[in-house]
Amino acid sequence: MARRSDNTREELKKMAIEAGLDLLEESGPEKLSVRKIAARIGYTVGTLYNVFDDFEDIVLHLNAATLHDMHAQLAALANTRKKPQQRILDFAHCYGAYALAHQARWKLLHQSSRVTKLPEWFLSDVHHIFALVDAPLKELSKQKPAITNDAAKVLWAGLHGICALSLSQKLERLEAGPMHLLIDNFVQHYMKGLEA
Repeated sequence: MARRSDNTREELKKMAIEAGLDLLEESGPEKLSVRKIAARIGYTVGTLYNVFDDFEDIVLHLNAATLHDMHAQLAALANTRKKPQQRILDFAHCYGAYALAHQARWKLLHQSSRVTKLPEWFLSDVHHIFALVDAPLKELSKQKPAITNDAAKVLWAGLHGICALSLSQKLERLEAGPMHLLIDNFVQHYMKGLEA
């Protein structure tokens, strides 16, 4: 078992985040705990609380890792020569595919938190994702920045609803069709409205 002196504070933080993400994928957000993360990396709970403020702080860092991972996948689609409509549709499908492939991480990201005010560093990570969608929306709509910024949030809210209903299998009960077709339908109709 590692001793506290074996790793720097930053190394310990990185180890804890990696262990937390592994545990999340293995058991889901409901079974995630500080005790399990500490045991996975061979440290005590008290040591982790010297690195993180509390459990909610650990969750924020896990969610930030998810945002970085999602941003990397979306950014790869941003640098294409495709038309703005197709880039936005590609983003939407990538978001949906990420939710399906990493259900536990996606659910944790969207669980209600006891944190009343998100820290600036976390909000910055969120804004980086919206900025990717904002660029093709500006090309598409030629509207004021505030309008395209709102449009990016409306697209996210609609996608979030489709993904959440799909992951909970409520879409199947309503015979609403597969997630990718609903994403196509929602995004294409919304973009036509923006163009008009």
